Amino acid sequence: QYQQEVTRFNQGEQQYSSANNLKEWQKQLEQKSEDLRNESNSLNFKIQSLNLKIKELNREQIDLSALKTQFK
Repeated sequence: QYQQEVTRFNQGEQQYSSANNLKEWQKQLEQKSEDLRNESNSLNFKIQSLNLKIKELNREQIDLSALKTQFK
């Protein structure tokens, strides 16, 4: 009887510990997910900035090409 109670208590402790571990992992995963979202947003912003620079450079190249043809 006593041994069964001890066993049941130990199983309860293990389940409680496992539940706490799962909650901690969930918190960590949520934080990592948030970090990745922020990093993704930052990278998307950088990509948009680079695309704007590319458009500007393409316009300058077109302008230079037009100037070249004028001086030929």
